[in-house]
This record gives sequence, C-alpha cells and structure tokens, in this order.
Amino acid sequence: MRRSLNLLLVLAFLCALAGGCFDPEDSPIEPDPAVSTYPFPDTADQLMANVRDAYDGMDSVEYAFTLHEDFEFVFSPECLIGPDDDTYSREEDLLHTTRLLDGEPGFDMAHQRVLPAVRDIAFLQFENLTGWSEVSMDEPGYPGGLKAMYAVTAVMTLDTVDDNTYGIDSLQLFFAKRGLATLPDGGTRQRYYLIGQQDLAAE
Repeated sequence: MRRSLNLLLVLAFLCALAGGCFDPEDSPIEPDPAVSTYPFPDTADQLMANVRDAYDGMDSVEYAFTLHEDFEFVFSPECLIGPDDDTYSREEDLLHTTRLLDGEPGFDMAHQRVLPAVRDIAFLQFENLTGWSEVSMDEPGYPGGLKAMYAVTAVMTLDTVDDNTYGIDSLQLFFAKRGLATLPDGGTRQRYYLIGQQDLAAE
C-alpha cells in the first residue's frame, strides 16, 4: 500500500516515531569529524550530496556531520504538529532524525500504539531548482550564507510484513554556511554546513 504526502506529514510521522516528546535521557549524536567517510563538503553542492547520501544510506552519523551547530528546521505555517515556535533546533532535529535513520520503531502516545520503523529511503528527485544565491545581510534567515530551493521526492519503506510505503513530495529551502573545520591531522579547512532548512507551504 502506498501513501503520498508532503514532508509536513512525514514530520508528523517522525514526531510519533520519537514518542511525541523528548526523553530527558536522550541526547543527539555528536560525530567526530575524523569518522566521516563522505567527500569533504568544500562546496554547497557537495554538502547537499552528503545530506542526500546520509538519508539514502540511513546513516545518522554522516547526517549529523552535515549540520551546523546553529542549524534550524523551520516548519511551514500550514503544519499543525510542529512545536509552538515552528522551529526545531539542531538537537531536536537530530533526536527525531537519528531514530528514523537508525531504523527504530516508535510509539504513538495519542493512540497508544507501536509504529513501524522505516526500513529504506529512496530518492526519486533531489534537485536544486534555483541554483545557489547569497543571503543578503538585510534578508531574513541566515545572512552571509547561501540559499537554494530543492524539489524533494522520495519513498520511505516501512518495516512491516505487508508492503507499506510513504511518498514524500515537497519543496524545501536549504541554507548553507561556510565555516572552519578541524581536520584529523590537526589542521583546518573551510567547509560548508547546513545551517537552515525550511519546509515551504503547498500552493
């Protein structure tokens, strides 16, 4: 059975996977830069390739490596399941996304039921529609960074006996920022981090 929905509803599913709340004992993973096996993100395009590969390979460590310490996910105003301020911090995003990528089942507290884990994620489209442009200093968002709109289409296969999948079809605005990274040999090098992601309202 196949269901099609946008990223907002998928995030609602992820919130349920996470139990609808944060366990005070939980903490997001903080990867050592030395453990990354992905190409060094010295361009915004390579950064986004790493983001896609982390989801496609369901690799929570590599996903965490792409995020800036000030990363924010901004929910669309249409979303009814987001937090009161419509924003996830890096820590909140990692708590939910790590469970998803690690294939952990969840629990729907509202309906008192166990939810199946996600077994596989396959992208059908992950396309930069606009190219990268600079965010001006007087523009809301992340001044001094880069921004681009992506079309994202993917299929998430649930870990169930029957063939159950969720389809994601959405527009996402991504923000990238350059920063100095410490290399395994102690040196430093400029790289790109994902500092913001905004789910756009459906038209």
